[in-house]
Amino acid sequence: MEPITLETGVLLRLLDVSRRMAEQRAFAPLLTYVVDTAMLLAGAERGYLVLLQPDGALDFRITRDRGGSDVPHAEDQISTSVLKKVIDSGEALILRDALSDANFQAARSVINLSLRSIMCVPLISYGKTIGAVYVENRSVRGRFNAIDLTPLLLFANQATVALENATQNDQLEARVAERTRELIEINTRLAQSQAELQQRMRELEALHAHVYELSIRDSLTGLYNRRYVDEQFQSLFAQAERYGWMLTAAIVDIDDFKEINDTFSHQIGDKVLKKITQVFQENTRRADIVARYGGEEFIILFPETSLEDAQHSCERIRAQAEHYDWDEVAQGLRLTISLGLAHNQGHSDPEQQLREADARLYLAKQSGKNRVIAS
Repeated sequence: MEPITLETGVLLRLLDVSRRMAEQRAFAPLLTYVVDTAMLLAGAERGYLVLLQPDGALDFRITRDRGGSDVPHAEDQISTSVLKKVIDSGEALILRDALSDANFQAARSVINLSLRSIMCVPLISYGKTIGAVYVENRSVRGRFNAIDLTPLLLFANQATVALENATQNDQLEARVAERTRELIEINTRLAQSQAELQQRMRELEALHAHVYELSIRDSLTGLYNRRYVDEQFQSLFAQAERYGWMLTAAIVDIDDFKEINDTFSHQIGDKVLKKITQVFQENTRRADIVARYGGEEFIILFPETSLEDAQHSCERIRAQAEHYDWDEVAQGLRLTISLGLAHNQGHSDPEQQLREADARLYLAKQSGKNRVIAS
């Protein structure tokens, strides 16, 4: 068997295709170059690269004429009989004159298109035919021979490699894109979950703060309740002892409150408690703690305040309560308060200080009410 020899020009073209395959990932221009080169070397007028779809349909991927233009309606400009023969058999085919070939002269496409010289080679990937390269020359009989077939087979092989690489690249890019999409979705869900968690945490913190606030407030007046003032008294007393501060406590009682309830009703009594709360708040500092201790009795804690200064504040409260226009609450209503004060010095604990303030309140009551008495 004689060795097959290739012209230098063909080898250079093959090397150029190989170089282009190594340098570029876009395979459509590469396949176009392969078809154009195959046509040039074989002297063909038209060239086609056709792929077989999974459903058996033909995909005319590259369609070229020798002027470098795409062939319109390529499926109507080719012998499908020849094409299917090559794809089904997986073997190359050369027709020197299709119109006189016993196997194809009756084919409608051969007759209608007046086909002459045809050369078609299969594209085989991993033992499976995936398409074909088809070139033709309608002007000349016997344009193609066995020598022309060898370069076309080589070009077809390179086209198959390009298609395989493109398929692998497409699959890889699809997997990367899918994985990227999954990661984006995961990150989006994580961000949403984090945002939802943070929102939930803020809601829980707000709810906790609200519940805590409710637990330390008197529901009628909005002042602190006995539980809160007892806790704060312990803390303030300890700080005063540690740093040598003054801490004054006042117990306030509405004089004859029972008579107000009996005379004007408990609803009026509730309004009185709310109004007197306003009097306390208007005459105390932000640092002072005002609490409803129970019924009509209140406690005011004056941190870092001497007994004398606290007494002045309590006197203002007493005077404002006495001169308030209580007719706004109920016609004929009059109200006074009594206050007893004690400072922390000389007392061992808050309870002892509070008992002294309570004793001073009792003395204020016994002395005619509507007065402030300090120890």
